[in-house]
Amino acid sequence: MISAGKQAVLAFGLILAFSGCGEPSPQATLWHLSGETMGTTWHATIRTEEGMPDSQRENVQKMIQIQLDQVDQAMSTYKVDSDVSRFNRASSSEVLSIRPSTGVNLELGLQLAQQTKGAFDPTVLPLVNAWGFGPEKHRLAPPSIEEIQSIKKRVGWQHVLWDKKDQTIRKKLAGVQLDFSAFAKGYGVDAASEFLSTLGLKDFLVEVGGELRVRGEKLPGQPWSIGIEKPTEQSMPSKMIQEVLLLTDRAVATSGDYRNFRMIDGKRISHILDPRTGLPIINNVASVTVLADDCMTADALATALTVLGPKEGMLLLQEHYPHTEALFILRQGNRFTAVQTEKFSPTTVGP
Repeated sequence: MISAGKQAVLAFGLILAFSGCGEPSPQATLWHLSGETMGTTWHATIRTEEGMPDSQRENVQKMIQIQLDQVDQAMSTYKVDSDVSRFNRASSSEVLSIRPSTGVNLELGLQLAQQTKGAFDPTVLPLVNAWGFGPEKHRLAPPSIEEIQSIKKRVGWQHVLWDKKDQTIRKKLAGVQLDFSAFAKGYGVDAASEFLSTLGLKDFLVEVGGELRVRGEKLPGQPWSIGIEKPTEQSMPSKMIQEVLLLTDRAVATSGDYRNFRMIDGKRISHILDPRTGLPIINNVASVTVLADDCMTADALATALTVLGPKEGMLLLQEHYPHTEALFILRQGNRFTAVQTEKFSPTTVGP
């Protein structure tokens, strides 16, 4: 399974109202499908005007599961035969062929790493393991400063050689390891959404571990309603809503440090690391919610913006992602405040 750096969303970030407001019209039927993948859960809600026979529904459920499991099989850090795991074990002299889906994710990861000057980096896995948040979860003690500095020598997108034409990958330096957990779930959402579109379906919601994408409307004239969870300092979801998004044809992802963390020597240690320092983030960002055209981009940006914070994060969006919106929820003492991009407000309504 893919490393569950972000918690399953019905337990983190976004609150999905699958029943929503209102009921289907006599001409419309809502089908709810669900399953497990990538160490978390997935859900889909599909609106059809003609209904869906049970046999077709079972087939759609099966095919969504296959789409998601194929992503997990390609990019998991837990499956020993995944593309990512094969790369992580490889020597610096080995050239590996990878699946096109892995290449798409790698390309985004390398691009975002360059754009953020390393605040986001797909080679962060050695640091994730060192802090006890990766596949090697048995580690309890924090790494020493000397160990962090040694590990950082093996972290950096510049150490990855990617041949897009031949779909091959090689590491320049022994010990370099990839981790796609910051955006593979988002890609899984996109893969499942594209599959549903090939069936001619025009109105649906797909969610995997808190990252989701919607197409069309839930009911005629009624967009999909998604609540952004209000952060708390507790490990359990608050079920309180910060904002409600009314969405059509959009993807949304949330990243934050208030659900997945460890306590070390009485200090709260976030699972989100800054690859530039090798340390858990220490800014006042509690969560970031991103709206984008595709879920893979929204997923990756949510993590990148959490590391960068609102000032640098806003500049990144303006320069490279002008059609993407973001909401930052910041800690201010014992309360939370919100900062958002200019066009985020018109897509939200109060709770």
